[in-house]
Amino acid sequence: MRPRGFAIAFALALITSATVHAAPVIATTVEGAEHSGALSRLDARTVELQDGETTRTLSWDELTALTFDDALNAAANPRQAAFYLADGGRLTGTLIAGDAAGVGVRGEQAVDWEIPWDRLGAIHLPGGDAEARALFEKTRADPPTGKDVLIARTAEGPKVLRGMLVALTPQDGEFRFAGRSRRFSTAKVEGVVLGLGSRRDDQLPFTLELANGDAFTARDVVLHEGNLRASASYADVIDLPRERVRGLRYRNPRVLPITTLPPQQQQSRGIVHPDWVIRFDRNVFNGPLRISGKTYDHGLGMHARAQVTYALAGGFETFAATIGIDDVVRPHGKVRFIVRGDGKSIFDSGPIAVIRKRQLCCAP
Repeated sequence: MRPRGFAIAFALALITSATVHAAPVIATTVEGAEHSGALSRLDARTVELQDGETTRTLSWDELTALTFDDALNAAANPRQAAFYLADGGRLTGTLIAGDAAGVGVRGEQAVDWEIPWDRLGAIHLPGGDAEARALFEKTRADPPTGKDVLIARTAEGPKVLRGMLVALTPQDGEFRFAGRSRRFSTAKVEGVVLGLGSRRDDQLPFTLELANGDAFTARDVVLHEGNLRASASYADVIDLPRERVRGLRYRNPRVLPITTLPPQQQQSRGIVHPDWVIRFDRNVFNGPLRISGKTYDHGLGMHARAQVTYALAGGFETFAATIGIDDVVRPHGKVRFIVRGDGKSIFDSGPIAVIRKRQLCCAP
């Protein structure tokens, strides 16, 4: 069930990034198989892994991710500003400048970035309270069309202003609303959600996931003098120390997550329990999908005695999935996974208990 050169993914691991020294790198294929080794080459066409005397060369056409086991164990600093990119990513750092072209940000290891306004979706500034942050997140989740939204901190609580952001610097800024422009102190602003950048989506093929939780998309990524060099969505070219990158996801045009298709039919039949809702890209408790400690972006969360049917009309040639019992219910559970195509059984896992790790399913 794979389209001419496509693979449908039932649960896909995150694509992750690359490295140049002998630390292990895991390459995930479109079928869900994993290959590990030291990264010796990364360019626009291929990934090369070295495992002892063996060299494995893989093309991006057969990959969805690279994962680095030696990335720094870091977290974003809550005292820093968060710059939400129009591509869905995020960068954290200190606002150091602002002009008509965009904002200047100082990130980790004194690395400075310039982000154009049309590449930004929102900016959150540190120092506010929980109520103001909640209002900012609510606004960012449902961004405006054509207007910017500024969330101001006042003695009476957070206040929402709709208009146009004219300027923003580390000290102050200017916002136009109700027919006039007014200056404000940056320290009294929780954040701003931009009406223009929040709608932008360039669909770039690579997503770099950084060790501190930040992420951004890129046109291409190569290994250059021990660093990862990326043509980022918000800049021409940037160099990232390898240890700052946790993963590199690739939007492989051959792969289509099955949860992006509408199901033809779905049913969940409880025996000794009520019927459970079948979740798409979430587990049955509406949390993230996790199997054996690994989180998946896409997949189906189902309780036992559930079935989902898709009408694929012969457009696909391979079905690939990672199956298992979600970590949220461990150490309980015992299930069986069956995949049927055109009325025939094309995969049967047999009984799977929680003591077993995740299992690959690949059916032609």
